[in-house]
Amino acid sequence: MRKVLANSGMWRIQRIWLARGSGLSKKFHSSSRYRPGPSRHERRRLQTRQRLIQTALQLVLEKGYNAISIQDITDRADLGRGTFYIHFKDKEDVVWAAFRDLYQALEQEAHQRRDRGRQP
Repeated sequence: MRKVLANSGMWRIQRIWLARGSGLSKKFHSSSRYRPGPSRHERRRLQTRQRLIQTALQLVLEKGYNAISIQDITDRADLGRGTFYIHFKDKEDVVWAAFRDLYQALEQEAHQRRDRGRQP
């Protein structure tokens, strides 16, 4: 029976299921081909980070950089101050993160346009 399971791909699933309680599940999950893309935790983390960045930029445009505080950002984003500090060290960091993200997006778009121009 074990040989049949190993050949059918079920052995891998069984190993993952058995390893969950033993602390070995990360080893098997990290190499698993069944989980493409970012995990749910990573997606949630990116969404929270983006929410903080967007809120900070909105407040900077409304009130100006010097008039806003971290408390203003977290109140508007409906997140705790601790969450802010998980992602950024201060309000300057969140504003620079917005510029870095914008720069990377523009750079990626420029590379895509350049590559499209090279194709026949």
